[in-house]
Amino acid sequence: MDDAGDPEGALRLLRDLLPRVERVLGRHHRDVLAIHANAAAIEEPGRAAESLRLVLGRQRRELGPGHPDTLRTSTNLGYVLLRDGDREAALALFDEVAGLAGDTLGRGHPLERRARAGAASARGGER
Repeated sequence: MDDAGDPEGALRLLRDLLPRVERVLGRHHRDVLAIHANAAAIEEPGRAAESLRLVLGRQRRELGPGHPDTLRTSTNLGYVLLRDGDREAALALFDEVAGLAGDTLGRGHPLERRARAGAASARGGER
């Protein structure tokens, strides 16, 4: 996430886009939730985890815990937690996502593999 170009500019664009997309699609549409999740993921360190938790709660309620968008946001939160030094919370989240992704999307799905890679990083291995 540290070498991702212009996060401040991206955040401005997402925040500008969000009200327009909400007006057209409604606040519960999965694309609206995805914009919230993307904006949350590039928030300043210290704020990103809390923002992602809020979006994740909405996604779990509105899309379900095994929905690919929910699993993607969960994995992003895991990486933010890992970056912020909360290895235990990150590991628990990665393990949860890997299990859900494997059960709902199939073993070997890219979301399952990404969560397993995160879990390895949280345990001290390489990503």
